[in-house]
Amino acid sequence: MVYSDKHRKINVPTDNVPIQATLRQLEQPICLFGERPAERRRRLQNLISSLSDNEIAKILLALYHDEPDELQTARYWIAEYALSRAKERIEKLKEYVAIPEVYRTANIQGLYRELREWFMQTLNNTRFWHPQSTLAQDPAMINLASSSFDGSVKLWNLQSHAPFRVSKDLETQEEILPQEGHSKAVHGITFHCDGSLSATAGMDTYGRIWDLRTGRCIMFLEATGSEDNLCKIWDLRPIKNVYNIAAHENLVSTVKFQRTEGHYLVAVPYDDTIKLWTHPIWSALYSSKGHE
Repeated sequence: MVYSDKHRKINVPTDNVPIQATLRQLEQPICLFGERPAERRRRLQNLISSLSDNEIAKILLALYHDEPDELQTARYWIAEYALSRAKERIEKLKEYVAIPEVYRTANIQGLYRELREWFMQTLNNTRFWHPQSTLAQDPAMINLASSSFDGSVKLWNLQSHAPFRVSKDLETQEEILPQEGHSKAVHGITFHCDGSLSATAGMDTYGRIWDLRTGRCIMFLEATGSEDNLCKIWDLRPIKNVYNIAAHENLVSTVKFQRTEGHYLVAVPYDDTIKLWTHPIWSALYSSKGHE
């Protein structure tokens, strides 16, 4: 097929959702039998090229809109941060591969012993007298925060196994940054190490990445869920689900990555266990069962 200059200059989105919405706007079927996304995009491009210049301008105006400068700055910052972390990760991976297999195995076995002692000594000795909803640990592994269904938040010292602060409410009692975007209740939130970004997960089966400096949703994660007993691993650079851990007997309520390097992942399913997984092969390293 020979394309004209007008046809070549028409840019249509690559995402399937706006393509189908535009086809519906043009009163065309959003999907033909056996049609793949690339073929659907080409069909939309052919339809738009057959329209007049004014009609094309109206459609493209609806497909594309100008973003604020703050969003562009945030995306540049995320790209620079991701590239620097990727370079550091590749260098560490090369160093790790250069280590003989016998030393790597010994290191994993030593880590297994340390984790087993930590689970036995710390968690079993710490007493929680109120129903827990969420637990979070600081990067220094000194303090532990627990939130309760009674509305209180307690800070624990893991060395003394005693709470040193109990908060019933925020001191200022004022909202800093209300975020709207989820259509149903939000049951999970976590923050980036530098405090600039946060990720939320709601009962609408979607995940969102927020830029706390501008208050805008800068990334949208589709097809995220936990009641399917899966732990989904996402790569935020191409926004792609790269792996599914399907080794839990019940829904997964909480997942936490290792803050420093991200080599380990802790998953808390509703099967009375705590499971530790290793990156990048996602094999089970440890499973602790002691909750009722």
